[in-house]
Amino acid sequence: MISVFGDLLTIAAKLENTHLELFSDGWVHKITKNGSNHFIYGYQFDLNDGVSQQLAADKCAAYELLNKSGLKAVPHCLVINWVQNKNGNWIRVNQDENHIKNVCQKFTKQYGLPLVTKPVNGTGGDLVSKAESSDELVIQIRKLLKSQNMAAVSPFLEASAEIRIYMLDNEVLLAYQKNRSTGDWRFNLGKGAKPEIISLVDETMILNTQNAFKSIGLRLGAVDFLIIKDGPIILEVNSGVMLNNFAARGLKQKDLAIQIYRKILQTMSRK
Repeated sequence: MISVFGDLLTIAAKLENTHLELFSDGWVHKITKNGSNHFIYGYQFDLNDGVSQQLAADKCAAYELLNKSGLKAVPHCLVINWVQNKNGNWIRVNQDENHIKNVCQKFTKQYGLPLVTKPVNGTGGDLVSKAESSDELVIQIRKLLKSQNMAAVSPFLEASAEIRIYMLDNEVLLAYQKNRSTGDWRFNLGKGAKPEIISLVDETMILNTQNAFKSIGLRLGAVDFLIIKDGPIILEVNSGVMLNNFAARGLKQKDLAIQIYRKILQTMSRK
């Protein structure tokens, strides 16, 4: 099945005279050129190794690595779904009311309210919520932990915009500002935010993107920056390159997306 991503990739592959095959209903793409095979799994290109991809996807682990490297980033704190009781037995956190309340009290004391809750490995703003009260925080964490083993909690920061910078081997591929839709506090394109292409990227943000990639071990991906009153701060790191929503904004954006995928395919063929 051809998806929006698959359609963009197919066009890029034809322009690069690269053979493209689809597997698993379009979730896996096999690239063949000059007798060499490369793979794309979901939106993950094999220019990044598996561990680096997982580190980038883990918002809490990524934050700790960024923080250790001295980069200014939004804290993401881990809540796991299992604890040991006094008898040494492991129980699910969402069944332990006192534990959840203690965790919520800890985060509220440390960061204040409101707080943001989200899946540790989530994308696109799905299941991301803002807790205005301690009771809301308890409800949101319990809800997340019913469906997964981990949740992330971060402070809510007032931001005027969010900027995403795509990079490959320390070279900026694309940068755009996300302008959120009226009435929404999130900046996800899939939730209605609109991208505005940035032609001249701030040098400090480029350097911070490069250092973020270095701290996690990425060659390819994107870094999201929140623009707050104290300046840009890293929100998260992405190892996948999904330009579906960006490309849907118009012909110029679609052509840019195709050119970016061509650049990635060129690099893969030289790997």
